[in-house]
Amino acid sequence: MAIQEKATEQKAILLANTPITSETTTYSDILDTAEYDAGVYFLCGTSLYDSTGDATYVVQEGAEANMSDATTVAAANLVYGTAMVFSAVNADSAGIRKEAAFGTKRYLRIAITTDATVTAITPLVIAIVNPPVIPTASV
Repeated sequence: MAIQEKATEQKAILLANTPITSETTTYSDILDTAEYDAGVYFLCGTSLYDSTGDATYVVQEGAEANMSDATTVAAANLVYGTAMVFSAVNADSAGIRKEAAFGTKRYLRIAITTDATVTAITPLVIAIVNPPVIPTASV
């Protein structure tokens, strides 16, 4: 049986890994999808173990390179269809979550919103571009 190389055309891009110490909305780096026609999915996580607060990750899209026209990607253009919420008081929030985006605009980013009880978290956002298979909601 032949072994097929799945990672050759894939690329992982680190978009966010900067500590947040207060209630705020922080944005990941902007991903230009011009060269990635096979889809994009995001792996997101956070170190909420150091905090009592919550963090919400929302995929945004825009036609402008500086995202001045950023809007939330429509639920119909997401595999799971909702924001990723990480809660320090919920054990299910540990680990990594994923979301595939089929944006209609060229640029994508993740908006990370923390609540008033956040003392210190480090968000993690990695984009996987040109994946061989976009994840499905059953995963």
